Amino acid sequence: LPPTLTVMDGLVIQEGLGPRFGTPVDWGVIIMGKDPVATEAVTMLAMGHEPYEQMVLPIAEKAGQGTMDPNQIEILGSSLDSIRRYCKVAPGDYWLNSDPHIIEYCGGTCWGCGLWIQYTPYPWEIDTNKKYALVVGNTPRLPDIFKEDEVIVLGNCALRSKRQIEKACAGKGIKPQFIAGCPPYGHRKPGYLKAHRIENLPYTKKIKRIKG
Repeated sequence: LPPTLTVMDGLVIQEGLGPRFGTPVDWGVIIMGKDPVATEAVTMLAMGHEPYEQMVLPIAEKAGQGTMDPNQIEILGSSLDSIRRYCKVAPGDYWLNSDPHIIEYCGGTCWGCGLWIQYTPYPWEIDTNKKYALVVGNTPRLPDIFKEDEVIVLGNCALRSKRQIEKACAGKGIKPQFIAGCPPYGHRKPGYLKAHRIENLPYTKKIKRIKG
């Protein structure tokens, strides 16, 4: 359906390490418009960035869904300068875990597991008195003996190196933790949830559809 009104909720926004672990910021701004492309373009400008940095906007403009040209957008209410603030961007798919306690052993990793390196383990699961080894990919570069305290193996591809991983763990008496599945879909499976000690979420293999 063609949009009648687009509303950007900027009362409390998130900047930095999005979409899960960013920093919440009280901005107190609401931006609305009849043109969805123009509305988001103004939001980008208000957040201290150029509209073309949001890669969807040039595509939407080319498809005739609106304009992202500030010279063609009429702004009513508060001025753009009065609400403008610079917002830190998300780091993107940098395929590293930001925590210094985690060492990545990667090789032949696709986008799926590459993205989830950032979130495995979750920040609240990390014991600062320990070091963690995160093994990912078809051909992970493995040490002869792991020096870390815990070894986490992420994704189905890394399971192909199970024998080598267990051998490298045996030198220090570590029992590796295998998280099967293929992110981003594998993380929805009960095994992945249990790996993150999330065992009380409702889960069903059946989809309940409304008949009518």
